Amino acid sequence: MEAALAVLLKEEPGAVRTYIVEVLEERLWRGGEDRSRATGFRFVRGSHGGTYVRDPAGTDVLPAGAQPPPDHPRRRAA
Repeated sequence: MEAALAVLLKEEPGAVRTYIVEVLEERLWRGGEDRSRATGFRFVRGSHGGTYVRDPAGTDVLPAGAQPPPDHPRRRAA
């Protein structure tokens, strides 16, 4: 199953396995536990969709194969 998903997502099987274990297992099977940890990303909803932004306290996980959002311009200059 990992190999088939990896082909569809154009990812390595290890990346798919990590995603499944860290996201699905933690959020669905252990739903009663609060195991959120900072990922550095936060999903911001808009009127017609949403986007991921960098946030040091963010706990949202980027979808497999998603490109990380660019650094904030002010942070790059520092």
